[in-house]
Amino acid sequence: MDRSRLTLFSFVGDHWQRLLAHNPVPSPGITVVPIAASGEASSALIQVGEVGAVVVRPDGHVFWRTSSPAHDATPALLEAIRQNWGNFYGRPDDGVESHRTAPRRDQASEVGSR
Repeated sequence: MDRSRLTLFSFVGDHWQRLLAHNPVPSPGITVVPIAASGEASSALIQVGEVGAVVVRPDGHVFWRTSSPAHDATPALLEAIRQNWGNFYGRPDDGVESHRTAPRRDQASEVGSR
């Protein structure tokens, strides 16, 4: 996990990536990490269903989550970032980063490689 940005985890990370890439993401920015394994057990673990997302702060705490699909929930996510982080950063970020897949539970805590 990038300790300077928010991290969004989703089974449909590519959908979130596309929508966030077309919207100015407020700083500190967001890294999208698709979760490779899907299914009932994985969905229950992150509590967002098959199309939702969970966003984790740089300190590892859950910042935001939704079970709604990216096209419905992106405006709410961007507003939550603006409201909660805008006073600290006050400017849009240059974009959205992406990683290929989230690590398995037995891998190190760092997410993906660039």
